[in-house]
Amino acid sequence: MLTRSFVAGAVFALSILMQGNPLPAQTYSTPLPTVNDQDVALLRRNLQAEAKQLITKNMQLTDSEAAGFWPLYSQYAAEVRKINDTRFGLMKQYTRLYTTLTADEADSIVKLLADADQTIISVRMQYLPRFQQVLPGTKAALFMQLDRRLDYLFNVQIASQLPAIKP
Repeated sequence: MLTRSFVAGAVFALSILMQGNPLPAQTYSTPLPTVNDQDVALLRRNLQAEAKQLITKNMQLTDSEAAGFWPLYSQYAAEVRKINDTRFGLMKQYTRLYTTLTADEADSIVKLLADADQTIISVRMQYLPRFQQVLPGTKAALFMQLDRRLDYLFNVQIASQLPAIKP
């Protein structure tokens, strides 16, 4: 069962997206969040702790399943962390360039972010058979489902901190 805060956050994010209204108007004078390595490290620790809690609560692993799952999860999470480094780097780049962002810079950021998204999908697909070796099929599928949801929340959390590009 998903936690209430997880569900509430997801419902809130979906309600914002489903309203059909454009994103709130932002001007170049809108203060941008400062993104530094300490903030990124704190956000990362919080996300990792929440992810482990959510996975633990929902997966209900037996001792033997846990013995195979958690070491593999640690390897998987380390690979995903490298990809998320790219995402955080793009966020930092965007905040630096926001007020002077050119079409070419915007295009580059969009493409690099799409590449990072594709890489995460590739890593998931590489690890799926490995998770299926240590977990029953439904639990391996549940993990992938939870991982995708956590990734969606990660993306919403990042996106909610950044203003939309001014056309």
